[in-house]
Amino acid sequence: MEVPRRTEVTVYTAGDTENVRAVLRTGQRAEAPVTTRNFEAEAHRSQGWWALEVTGEDLPHPAYTQARRLDQAEDMVRDLLALHFSVGADEVGQIEVVPVLDGALAEVSQTRQAREQAENVRAEATMQTRRTAQHLKAQGLAQRDISTLLGLRSGADSLDRATFFSRARGRTR
Repeated sequence: MEVPRRTEVTVYTAGDTENVRAVLRTGQRAEAPVTTRNFEAEAHRSQGWWALEVTGEDLPHPAYTQARRLDQAEDMVRDLLALHFSVGADEVGQIEVVPVLDGALAEVSQTRQAREQAENVRAEATMQTRRTAQHLKAQGLAQRDISTLLGLRSGADSLDRATFFSRARGRTR
């Protein structure tokens, strides 16, 4: 008796346009897309270390690891997933590290918000300085005079640097 052959079916998601295009162009099968899984690591301070409790899609139970510093937590979670659950690097989507700080959480949140607001104010001040410098330049003022008027350090040199850096980042004057 002959065993029926199984037909392989590959399901493509909306983000797999390259795989679909490859199949249509060549008529051959493209590599099957890999499904990514997201994980969360709740981080608690424990005797100078961060104790990490990892949960996520398809994990049969929470897993535990530790890191000396918070910036090492994501790598430690990836190692844990690879070693104990055979989750490949290409299968890991987003790892959200959530520090649990008890009483300090509100203070950390306020500080981060204040820093974000300060960065927004700094960015707006930089844009305003550039606009004003352009208007003054169009009126024929020298760069050294513009720098002095706007309170920039070292005369024309600082305006040249600001223009250079804005161009280097892909912005135009």
